Amino acid sequence: MIGITITIILVALSTSRVDAGRSDPARVDSLLAAAGDTLLDYNQREALMKRALRHDPSGKSMHALARLYMAKWTPVSRQTAARWLLRALVRERDNLDYLATSAELHWSTSQRPNTYRKALKMLELDPDNLEGLFWAGRFAVWSWETTYFTDIPKGQTEGTLRRYSFDGGKTLTDVEYWNLGIDRGIAYLTRAISVDPDHWPSYQYLGLSYYAAEMFGPLIELFEAYRKRRPGNWNAHFFVGLGYQMKGDLEAAFRAYGDGLNLMTDTSRRFMQSIFLIRNPADEDVEPPPSDEEIRKFWTGKDPIYLTSDNERLLEQWRRVAYANLRFSDPIHVQEGWQTDKGQIYIRYGDPLVRYIRNPVSGRKEVWGYDQFTVIFGNAVSWDSWQFGTATMGNKRLTLEQLIEEIPDIYQHPSQFDVQFQTAQFRHHDGNTRVELYYAFLDEKVEHVVSSGNGIAAVDVRQALFLFDSEWDTVRHNVVSVDRMPRVTYGPTEDGFLLASEHMILNPGMYFLAGEVEDRATKRVGTFRNRLRIRTFGRDSIEISSLLLARRIQMRENAPNGRDKFAVLPNPLQVCRRHGRAWFYFEIYNLSHDENGTTNYRISYHIQTLTEGDAGTPLADWTTAVSYSSTGGRTWEPCHLRVDMDGASPGLRVFRVVVVDLHTGRRVSAETRFRVMWY
Repeated sequence: MIGITITIILVALSTSRVDAGRSDPARVDSLLAAAGDTLLDYNQREALMKRALRHDPSGKSMHALARLYMAKWTPVSRQTAARWLLRALVRERDNLDYLATSAELHWSTSQRPNTYRKALKMLELDPDNLEGLFWAGRFAVWSWETTYFTDIPKGQTEGTLRRYSFDGGKTLTDVEYWNLGIDRGIAYLTRAISVDPDHWPSYQYLGLSYYAAEMFGPLIELFEAYRKRRPGNWNAHFFVGLGYQMKGDLEAAFRAYGDGLNLMTDTSRRFMQSIFLIRNPADEDVEPPPSDEEIRKFWTGKDPIYLTSDNERLLEQWRRVAYANLRFSDPIHVQEGWQTDKGQIYIRYGDPLVRYIRNPVSGRKEVWGYDQFTVIFGNAVSWDSWQFGTATMGNKRLTLEQLIEEIPDIYQHPSQFDVQFQTAQFRHHDGNTRVELYYAFLDEKVEHVVSSGNGIAAVDVRQALFLFDSEWDTVRHNVVSVDRMPRVTYGPTEDGFLLASEHMILNPGMYFLAGEVEDRATKRVGTFRNRLRIRTFGRDSIEISSLLLARRIQMRENAPNGRDKFAVLPNPLQVCRRHGRAWFYFEIYNLSHDENGTTNYRISYHIQTLTEGDAGTPLADWTTAVSYSSTGGRTWEPCHLRVDMDGASPGLRVFRVVVVDLHTGRRVSAETRFRVMWY
């Protein structure tokens, strides 16, 4: 304490040496005005301010120097700024401008309780001081919001950092002000806005406090009022949309987001609509933003549920952009939240499952944990300045670019569940292709009643099939109500699955397929998506269709030869038991015949074991299971095969059928994958 007192006295003595005869307030003002010219370089401005010091018995020039060093925004410059600011306050300890600058400087370091103390001092001097109200409110919101949004990992022991505590999940919350709730922050910031109805930083933090406290009605009212005063602020429109979206009024949210987009220039709007997911902001100066048509195609493809009138993924994108700007923007240094590393991660991946601070004393890291990976941010030049450090996925460490390549974005509709499906393509008339589609989902996903003994479940669902061409223009939009669905069981637990099917006749080309089934009672929606390349079947030489994996295939009596002769029980799960059987249906086209009109061909099938994962690297060579020759009188043949698993080891398999036309020597093949289960 004695050392601190001596230091303060020495500082006071060292800063009071201004010759009274040289005191010249007018000259001080002139020099400081000249130093305010930002066209001058940094050293020139600094020199002008130091000249002003010689004629300034007040703290004005010292305060100006402190602001100059703060603007440089480096750790060293902030330390220099703190020294000059201390000298200014020694001379004028009740100067509200100096106290406000001191509060701002403390905020950018690890001394945030000092920000609150300076704010209280300002309010003691002037209860309606705007800066005092703002910094007091910002501190209260920060303390509460950090506690509210932050978790600590399991097993974290209680620890303290000066006046900060990790106890009970509270991270960096000042224990001295343990009762400083969100209501205090709201009160401070509301008063700040009443003092200056155009003070945007107070609006932003008051909006954040409303969002954190789930007070979405007041959030909407706050920014509705602001956008009436300042209709050109697109963030205000987005924050209104954020409030409506969190209340569940998606139509009003879309309108508000649209109002914000309409305020932007055409280039800015297209850039914001493509941010991160279509075009990286780093490419903005190199490439123009995508066209409106490119944006339409992209977001049409991202729509998670076509049965609804809204594009929930696009709405979620706007919500993330709005929240990133509300939470991660720096209104003091005028940086938008979407421009920050945290904002970019949030817009791509949404809310982390867990968030906590590591190494709070030095080398601070903020950790965001997601399901498949973890992102670690490090402090840059201040406590509010965070940069992407690394990401971890299992035992791999990834750069930001590598993470984005592995996982471009994350989104899961809260009412959505996955549906398993299979497709197979067969030749049709007039150059078209017949597509058979089968899909299945767990019966527990929808409300249903099982009829005893007949494999039928009573349901109340909407089934929908959407087909788009390569330009994302609608080719097919089919929605039907269904009250009965076939039901089958799988596995030792006899899990029940409901089945559905669709047959389509399509021209060859590229399509995007979307299937959906909605339970009317719960509004849960099962979905599947597939990029579908429809092949062309030639007429000149031997061809083979897709292989359709089935649970069972039976021949229908008295049915004409062809596809209708085969009753196929599909297998959308594409699995079979290790002691069971797998069935395959396929068709052969354009078989040649001899002078007697007889065809002659050989069929063989092969099985190969694959590694797990999408790549499916072969673990062994092909095994030829069966090979046989056949003759006939038709140029196309419907065929089916039964394969006994004979206790095969569980795992992923690829099944290949090879057909050789023995008259011409030409051969064709088709493959499909399935999984052998342990049961």
